[in-house]
Amino acid sequence: AVEEAFPQIGGDIMPTLAEKWIEQGQQQGLQQGLQQGFLQALRETLIEVLEDRFETVPQTLRNRLKDIDDPDMLRSLHKKSLHVKSLEEFKDALRATLA
Repeated sequence: AVEEAFPQIGGDIMPTLAEKWIEQGQQQGLQQGLQQGFLQALRETLIEVLEDRFETVPQTLRNRLKDIDDPDMLRSLHKKSLHVKSLEEFKDALRATLA
């Protein structure tokens, strides 16, 4: 249809549009990958702090942390993990944050 509407440049427009769409898709994929990697690093750092302070972190708690996709919430929990006196206190802070 583009070639019929613009016979002299129609063939040149479509590859350019397709290339632009491909590039946009690649950029979106890259951004999503970076965001997921960033969230995973925040989660892992948080779990490491809890392990260093309290030795073991139950799998149920790990799973709850893995479900959090808000970087600000993970940062806030990380700060709390540095100051709580027990793992139970951290769990209470997590419940309050998720409420």
